[in-house]
Amino acid sequence: MAWNRSLVAAVAITAAVPLAATACGRSTVSSGNTSPSSGLVSTTRPGTSPVGSVVWAVYRDVNSLDPIYAFDYPENTADSLMCESLLSRRRMAR
Repeated sequence: MAWNRSLVAAVAITAAVPLAATACGRSTVSSGNTSPSSGLVSTTRPGTSPVGSVVWAVYRDVNSLDPIYAFDYPENTADSLMCESLLSRRRMAR
């Protein structure tokens, strides 16, 4: 009898958890016609003066900027930030 009671409790909890989780989210109904990207810009203005240095917020120094030696977060971050402007210019030219 005790085994049946614990089984019923487990089933009830298993059914209640998804219902409680859905109550935590917000409604998918939009309040008006506001675009989620309103106020955002797709590009920034080019710089007007030279930059003395570039600093990346990574947990250690970058070993190499050569993509073939990039194997960790710092190198991948540096490579992607350097190539991002080249890729975005290509997208703008189309």
